[in-house]
Amino acid sequence: MTKEDLTARVRKLLALANNAGATEAEAANAAAKAAAIMREYEIEPEAVGAAPRAEEYREEARRFSRVATWQKVLAAAVRDSFGVFVYQGEGLHFYGQPHRVSAACYAFDALAENVSRAGAHIPHRDRAAFLAGCASVVAAKMRQAREESNLPALRQTPPPGRKFGSGGGSSAFTNRDAMAAGRAAGASIGIHAGLADHRKRLTA
Repeated sequence: MTKEDLTARVRKLLALANNAGATEAEAANAAAKAAAIMREYEIEPEAVGAAPRAEEYREEARRFSRVATWQKVLAAAVRDSFGVFVYQGEGLHFYGQPHRVSAACYAFDALAENVSRAGAHIPHRDRAAFLAGCASVVAAKMRQAREESNLPALRQTPPPGRKFGSGGGSSAFTNRDAMAAGRAAGASIGIHAGLADHRKRLTA
């Protein structure tokens, strides 16, 4: 059965669920079947004409006086891996379905701690470039892990009235030695198995 067939089936089920002539049991059963199909095959609400409800979304922030380049790089990688939205405003804000936001924040906190620890001994003048190099390698590892997992892509559409930028960001650093040292440090930072487990549960 193609994605189009599944989408058509979901529309019919939702029509039955909203049919005034259906019994309460019939409506509930149709709605449950439609939700199960949408979850299993990652059919977005907009594809079947159903707008997501505001209560289906949650926002969690990580407050920083200034968001550094390396933090943006990690946030962008987390965004792509866990299917959330990220925007900057008095820190980094993770927005999306509650279970995805929880997993994304867990991942960001764990990775940010490891990257920050790697650069703790670096002189201040070199630290920004070092951390950016380190984060870029960690982000690349996350992308590679996502590609090798063979898990379906995690996508969602923001509810009406919310706009999001691309998230993440990068800056040019002239201190290439510090960047190279950061990349070398990033190569030794492992992607915790727990992060992959979190993502698998999101696609289950």
